[in-house]
Amino acid sequence: MMPSLLLFVGIASVIVGAFIRSAPVNAQPDELAPSVVVFSENFDGVTAPNLPAGWVATASGSSVPFATVNTIPDSSPNAVFTNDPFEGGDASLTTPSIALGNIRHKLIFRQRYQLDYEFDGGVLELAIGAGSFTDIISAGGTFVSGGYDTPLVGGSLSGRQAWTGDSVTYVTTGINLPANTSNQSIRLRWRFG
Repeated sequence: MMPSLLLFVGIASVIVGAFIRSAPVNAQPDELAPSVVVFSENFDGVTAPNLPAGWVATASGSSVPFATVNTIPDSSPNAVFTNDPFEGGDASLTTPSIALGNIRHKLIFRQRYQLDYEFDGGVLELAIGAGSFTDIISAGGTFVSGGYDTPLVGGSLSGRQAWTGDSVTYVTTGINLPANTSNQSIRLRWRFG
């Protein structure tokens, strides 16, 4: 099984691994097939509740910071968890800086979430170079699979398109990164609120 990024949200938010996959500009028959793995993290090289070096977790309100756990992983032994707060809050998990080459790039991860539909949700944000974080779609990324479900009407991410509700099982999300990420360093941030 290939490593993947898993976000189990609601009772938990879990990240089992993150891939940024490079693909030549020519389309491949399998949209999710990697040509070169530029960055990968499956969180199995650390002891729970630690995060790998360079990963940063923050939380506010009644959210708890992301931490590795060994329950409900998509692949054993670890995943990353945060709660779905009932009284408001925001949790985020940020990658270390990732240097990208001069080719098109794709991010592939797996996630499972259970959230209050339309009130709580998760989003993916991108920072290019020293720039600030912006939603992956606003930054020019496009979903290949597993895109946002619906706009949120409440919570700290109100008004934004997001993953919300109950995914029931793990879902593969594929995102073509914006063309302006070529030859840049990027950071990715998953936020739940």
